[in-house]
This record gives sequence, C-alpha cells and structure tokens, in this order.
Amino acid sequence: MVMASASLARAAEIQPQTFAGSAAMSDLFEIQAAKIEVQNGRSEKIKAFVEDMIKDHGQSTEKLNAAAAKDGVALPAALDAGHQKKLDALRALKGVKLDAAYASTQITMHFSAVALFGAYSKNGRAAR
Repeated sequence: MVMASASLARAAEIQPQTFAGSAAMSDLFEIQAAKIEVQNGRSEKIKAFVEDMIKDHGQSTEKLNAAAAKDGVALPAALDAGHQKKLDALRALKGVKLDAAYASTQITMHFSAVALFGAYSKNGRAAR
C-alpha cells in the first residue's frame, strides 16, 4: 500500500479497480496487524487504539465490499507479498518492540491511505 499509493498519487487517472484493490489491501493489512498487536503487544493504550482500528477497518471493508460487488470490481482476498512481509515482521515481535513497530507501521499506513484517497478523489475515474 505504501509504495502503491505513492505511485497512485502521481498517476494521471486512477482506475476504480486499482483504487478499490489498494483500499482493500490496506484494510486487510491493518486488521491483521491490529490482531497481532492485541495478542502480543504490551501497551494498553495501543491495544485500546487497536480495538477501534479493527472496528473501523471492518466497517470500511464491509462498505468497500458492497460497492465493489455493485460495480463488478474484484477485490483481493489475501495480502500481496509486500504486505505479507510486513505482517510477518510484526508477527516476529512481542511486547514493547511490537508496540513500537506497530505504531510506526500505522503512521506509515495512515499517510499512505490518506494519499490514496486524496489521489482518487482528484484523479479517480468512476466505474461505468
């Protein structure tokens, strides 16, 4: 998502399939990363944040799935190799090390998602 949305932000026109796939990948990653933090993290403040992340990204996934189905847009069912590598790196950590890595990853993913949605709002082509 980080690399994809950076290149998307520079794209002249973003296709609905590209946007939806990137948004779905972001949600999928963030939900899975949040579950790792709940299981293996230490900070109660981060865990409280994580519960909101799971809820919020679960809701956005439901909305995205409904819109994609309506428009005939296929969404990824699993993480791509880059996101899986990041998830595996988080999975290998525990306690405060996981807390720090998770927080850093969330900041990066948030800015990436903001860039993706901003680019699509300016340069996206609605599905026909």
